[in-house]
Order: sequence, then structure tokens, then C-alpha cells
Amino acid sequence: MMGKKYDNLFSPGQIGTLKLRNRVVMAPIDSIFRTEEGAFNEQHCFYLGARAAGGVGLIICDNATVDYPRGAVGSKAARLDQNRFTAALNETVQEVHLWDAAIIMQICHAGRQTTLGGSQGIPLISSSAIAWDDSGTIPVELSIAEIQELVHAFGDAAERAHTAECDGVEIHACNGYLLSSFLSPALNMRGDRYGGSTANRGRVVVDIIKAIKDRLGDYPISVRMNCRDGIPGGLEPEEAAELAVMFEEAGADVIHLSAGTYEASSLTFPPMMFPQGVRLDDVQPIKKALTIPVIAVGRFTEPAFADKAIADGKTDFVALGRALLADPEWANKAQSGKEEDIRPCIGCNHGCIFRIDRDLSMRCNVNPDLGRELTTIGVKAPAEARKVMVVGAGPGGVEFALRAKERGHEVEIYEATSNVGGQLNLAQIPDFKAEVGKIVKWYGHMINKNGITLNFNRRVTKELVEEVNPDVVVIATGGQPSVPFEHPEGGEFVTYKDVLEGKVTPKGSAVVIGGGATGAELAVFLARKDVKVTLIEMTDVIAAGEDPSIQQFLLGEFSKHGVTVHLNTKVVTICKDKVDCLDLLTGNSVEVPYTNLVVAVGVESDRALFDELQGTGRELYRIGDCYKVGTILEATERAARIIERRF
Repeated sequence: MMGKKYDNLFSPGQIGTLKLRNRVVMAPIDSIFRTEEGAFNEQHCFYLGARAAGGVGLIICDNATVDYPRGAVGSKAARLDQNRFTAALNETVQEVHLWDAAIIMQICHAGRQTTLGGSQGIPLISSSAIAWDDSGTIPVELSIAEIQELVHAFGDAAERAHTAECDGVEIHACNGYLLSSFLSPALNMRGDRYGGSTANRGRVVVDIIKAIKDRLGDYPISVRMNCRDGIPGGLEPEEAAELAVMFEEAGADVIHLSAGTYEASSLTFPPMMFPQGVRLDDVQPIKKALTIPVIAVGRFTEPAFADKAIADGKTDFVALGRALLADPEWANKAQSGKEEDIRPCIGCNHGCIFRIDRDLSMRCNVNPDLGRELTTIGVKAPAEARKVMVVGAGPGGVEFALRAKERGHEVEIYEATSNVGGQLNLAQIPDFKAEVGKIVKWYGHMINKNGITLNFNRRVTKELVEEVNPDVVVIATGGQPSVPFEHPEGGEFVTYKDVLEGKVTPKGSAVVIGGGATGAELAVFLARKDVKVTLIEMTDVIAAGEDPSIQQFLLGEFSKHGVTVHLNTKVVTICKDKVDCLDLLTGNSVEVPYTNLVVAVGVESDRALFDELQGTGRELYRIGDCYKVGTILEATERAARIIERRF
């Protein structure tokens, strides 16, 4: 495809002997699309194939362990520790090559960042006996003989990648995994030739690079390393540059720069609260020290920004991970000047990273087709076009409408407010969640582009349904704030919705009841406005349904702005000027005084219209919070699956 825009981003690139059609790289994200034994499967093949067809120049395949089960990253870990796994990998390679993209295989060892469950009871290993707290165990420090065995294992895995016709390999030496633990001055306390000085800590990666080059000659090698660990005493950009020079001299063809460890995951997967290209400044000392190219990663979402980063010489390639989960056609749309059609990643880390953290297959809040690429090839025309009335223009309703229209049905949306987006219009109000507004804007754009009639400020009744007389009614009326407390004066409590909409503006101090995502975000929203906030949460975790990267941000803001948090605290009675609570750990009473009180304990489904239409004989579907209070992911996936199976 000849590019109309972004000549820098879509100029040819080269990594060693590997020539690439452009400088868009798909970053490796652990999809968990594989068999129980660890072989990549058909789901994985078509998942990466869709991104190759979508125009990327290079795909870095999600990591495969060189040492199973001790080096496994999570459940269903991908494997390249035995020859029998090369055939399945080759199926994916062939699919990617079919679309003129290149693919390199990332090879990895989890080291300290797994659990005894993940390693199937085999003791964990690391450069030194320093634990990742969540592993529940202290790793064993590797002996020099064991390090040499490890070097050999990486060489064997690289040979298997070569046999599988991968275009190169990437050595995973970042994010706190085994090789990263050697590079990090905070995690490597060794006193031998693999510890101490920068040169010694980098030696194991140098040995691996040389071992691969000795076996495979000019086979392209990428080293993915941290530019910053983000932990006390960890690797910083200046020392990372010294290590990168060592790797170049050893034979590396490109340096791929990431950041963070499991203790600092917000650096590895920066959520929406962080700006685009958040790590670019950290990349600069390393890029300036090298003659080989670098790949930068870290919230590249907009083509113009990525193109400018290359034009300004800040990086040679840009790696997109979550943006390509949201829209596999990102590159094609950007190159053809259709940026407004790109389904935006909003950096929520919910469908992707949060699920991966829990050993679940990857999904995407805004793209319900992720992982289902094989089953969604081609759009089926309906046997008979139907008249569809969608009630509610939130994520579930819009997703349903777009897909029904695409299949040839007659679709009309009715929305009670003057905006598309439903609850997302509240979610985007805090400045640190402005990214949510991008998907709201995209929904509006796609409704217009597809010629779907949208009726604003129309509250649907049974009479209106009878007047419109649709074949199908899709009810996506969302929900309203839940208030499970009695008001001491018989009035109504202030809810998170009242505050975000500006109907109520707490001054001075405020007590927020509810420390889930909504309450925690509201606490930050108020604290940033110089309100002294006290947060009451019944469980022992803030924002329990969010990824650790989001939790880290929220807790950081709590610390910065002095938010007082009462965990394991149950509200018993709300009085006129105080909240009587129970400490669930001690059984003691806790009294929390307030001048302003805000309830943020969740949402209740609005199913009034659905109940009213029961028994009318019409085909009815509920979607989103109207069906079950949940996430964007649950709303959009239900919409997509109903369309697939019923329309």
C-alpha cells in the first residue's frame, strides 16, 4: 500500500539483515492463545495474522520459555524448550509472512517472577536470592554452571525459532524476569563475574548473544531491556546505555527499550493516566550511545505522534502493543489517511493486562473481536433484514448498532441524553481519564459514517416502541448509582454522578464511601481540587477490579495528596454529621466525621423498560449494565456475541 501520510513511520526499515516494509512494530504481549502444553494454536495464528494483514512491518511474537516449567510465565506458558514446539510456531510464521510482515520470536525465562504453582513446584531461580513478594518464595541464586546451562538453553531456543522460519529472535532481558534480574543493580547482589560492575551484570546477555551468533551467523537478534527499572536502586537510563553498547558490540542488531518490573508495572504497561511516548526521554541516552537502531515502546496510540518521534530522531521504530489489540488495522488506516477510523486504545489495561495477570486469555474492552479473528472473518449478510431499535447509546448499544448495520439490518438508536457514550461520559471527566473520551468520539464518528439514525433526548416508552414497531428491541439503558443506605434526614445522598456532573461541588473536606474503581478515582478527582478526602472501603484492596498498574497510580495519588483510607471498614449507620463503621479486622467501632459525604459504592441496573416490554411478544435483548453491571468489555462482548449467533 502506498502511503498518503506519515512518510517517516511508513518508510522502510532494517534490523541487521532483515528488511522491513515500515517502522511499525507489534510489541509482544502474552496472549495466552495456546494449547495447555504450551504450543501456539490456531487462535494465536489468526490473532497475529490479523495484525500482519493490518499493515505492521514487524511482529515480535509473545514470549516463549526456554526452560519449562521453571521458566514459565504464568499458566499455559508458550514453550520453545523442545523441538516439538517448532511446528506450531511455524504455522503462525507462515500466516504472518503471507501478509508481507516479518516476525521474530521472543525467548524468555521468568526467573523470580513466577510462582511455585507456575513452576510446578520446582524452586524458582534468579541472579540473587531476592524475592518478588507475590511469588510467596525466595528464589535460588544460580551457580555459574547453571548460568552456562541457561546460555545453552537460550541458544537452543533460538535455533528452534530459526527452524520455525522466524525472521529473528528477541532476548527478553527486561521487566524483572530472569535476565533482567542480572542487569538490575537492585536485584543482582552476586560477588562473581556475573555480578557487581555493569560489565559483569551484563555478561550473561552478552554470552547469549554470542552463543546465538556462533550458531546462526547473521541471524537478527533483538535485545529487549529496561531503560529504567522503576524500583529503588534499579537500572537507570545512563547505565542502560552502557549495557546496550555492550550488547551491540556482542552482535545485537537492535535494542528494544521497555521499563518496569512486576513491582512497577505502570512503567511496563503505562495506563491512560500517562502521556503518549512516556518513555521517550529515557530512550535518548541509549539511542545516542548506539549505532544500531532502537525500538521505543510505551503508549504510542496516534499515528502523528509516532511519526514525529521517528522524524525527530528519538527512535528508529515504534512498538505498539495495546493499540494493535484495539485495532489490528491501525497501520493500514494510518497509512491511508483514515486516522479517525482507528478504534482507539484507551489504556484501561482491563481486558488485556488485568486478565493476563489472572492467567486468563487476553481480551480488549473496546474490541470484542480480539482472540476471535478466525470466527469473525467476513461479514454474513442476514437471511432477512430486520428493523432494530437500540435503546441507549452507551458502549454496548453502539457496538450492537454498528454490527447490526454492517450485516445489513435497519438500525436506529434512541438515547435519553444528548450524548453518545453512556457511563463513559462520566468516566472521562477526571483529567487523568481523558483518554476515555477518544472511544466516545470514535463511537460518534462511526455512527455517522455508517449512516445510523441517532435520536438524542428521546426517552423510550412502551408506547414509543409500539409506534416505531421494530422487529427487535435492544435495551442498553445502563444503570444508576446504587445507594444502599438510609439517609438520616430522609433526603437523598450525594453520589459520584452528582459530583462528576458538577451538580454538587464538595469544598474543604469530603468522605467518600466506596473504594472500588469509581470511588478511588473520585477520591483522586477531589483531592486534586484540594479537597481533603477520607475514603471508606469494606475490602482490603483499593480498586480491586483494576490492574495493578492502575492501582499503583491511584495509591501514588493518595500518597501525594494526603487521602486518608480506611480499609476493611464496613459502614453501619450514616448519621447527620458522622459515619458509624465497623473495623472488620478488629471488631472495633470506627467513627468518621464528615461535612460532605459522597456515595460511590456501585451501580444498579436500569431494567424498567425491559420489564415493561415483557410479554409484548417482541424480540428483546439486554446489553451492558442493563443486563449485568460490569465493564466495557462485558457490554461490547455481549453485543458482539448476540450479533454473531442471532443475526
